[in-house]
Amino acid sequence: LAERRPKELLRPSVLANLLRYLRSGGAPCKERVCHVLLRVLPHATLRDVDFDWARFGSLEAIVEWHEELYERQRVPPLLPAGSQAMLDLLVDLRERLRAEGLPLWEAALPYLDEIAELSSLSKWLLLPPGSGAEPPP
Repeated sequence: LAERRPKELLRPSVLANLLRYLRSGGAPCKERVCHVLLRVLPHATLRDVDFDWARFGSLEAIVEWHEELYERQRVPPLLPAGSQAMLDLLVDLRERLRAEGLPLWEAALPYLDEIAELSSLSKWLLLPPGSGAEPPP
């Protein structure tokens, strides 16, 4: 579905249900859902999708909770796969919103904008020479 009909996954009702799934505590396939969304987002112009993208900001609380838990337990700072996938989705989404000139939600994670900026710059640096792409703002 992500490859053959990505626009179906970008319907507001589908996005709202996927977001609800990602926020639920016992959802077993959060990582897969994030990866599907990461594959679908490049097929969209976000401004043309009738969805409040700031709603995805609610996922920051889950990532932040895992970070705080790991700090208290003094374990290596690797997030669980689902939370890492959510962080990747948030970074990509913020990067896309910024590129399209759309408003960003106020980030709860103090480093989220820096990661998105670094991600955007890294992608630009990996482009082949002569691609003509402008560096990110």
